[in-house]
Amino acid sequence: MESPPKIAADELDFLKIWHHVFASDLDFSTEQQAANHDLSAETFADARHCLIGTWLHRQPQAIAQLPAFVALEQAHEQFHAAAAELVHAYKKQSGAAIRQHKQAKFLPACAAVNTAIDQLNLHFRTPAGTKSSHDQSIWSDSLKIGIPSIDRRHHAIATLIDQVLANGEMDLASEQGTAFLALLSKMILGDIRVENRILAELQAQGEDHSEHLNAHTAITDYLHSINNLLTHGQSLSFASIGNVLAKWYVEHLIGQDLELDRLTGRFESAS
Repeated sequence: MESPPKIAADELDFLKIWHHVFASDLDFSTEQQAANHDLSAETFADARHCLIGTWLHRQPQAIAQLPAFVALEQAHEQFHAAAAELVHAYKKQSGAAIRQHKQAKFLPACAAVNTAIDQLNLHFRTPAGTKSSHDQSIWSDSLKIGIPSIDRRHHAIATLIDQVLANGEMDLASEQGTAFLALLSKMILGDIRVENRILAELQAQGEDHSEHLNAHTAITDYLHSINNLLTHGQSLSFASIGNVLAKWYVEHLIGQDLELDRLTGRFESAS
């Protein structure tokens, strides 16, 4: 008897994280006032352009015919259509249209892909599920600073660090480990660039935020050092970096980032 098709649970988990990063990057890019001419609606409209599209396309027929798989394909197509529409609105520099489209189409389409991945994941997992020793996220709504685009990026980073903590035995030098570290580095460094621009404006107004900037430098140096060790053949596991990243993340958000909302004056104080 032919064995039923299988997909590794961590493979789908990785796709979900990648989707979160991909969507968060577009979300942030369309928050910028100056038009980013590198964004192409035609590219985003192509559902095979991204990692999930490539993965969907190479699955065997036995998996491709599953209802949960078909639902993911449809959700993914709709997400890319919504992403292309968002880029069109951004190119026209219509702030109101961008916000409306995000709330009405883009963010719901993004969530629908996550739900579809979860449903497909359930199909391949045992009824009891597979739980890791790390089943509590480092993210909490108390860490929101009140700037939606930054909060969504912070949430995405927390999701990535959660996966690092949950997969401690994974080798960073493996293909999946390398890709994962690249995603995490991209998200953290992207967030730092955004915050540094805000801090530069505040510094220009005579405020001193050197401690905050130093925290950015410290994590940037740490990520570079990890990449250098891997380049020189050093064997590292997720466990070797997980606690360092989690500690930096929580301490940085609580110690510095929660001040951004108050300092920028863009949102009302909760007090």
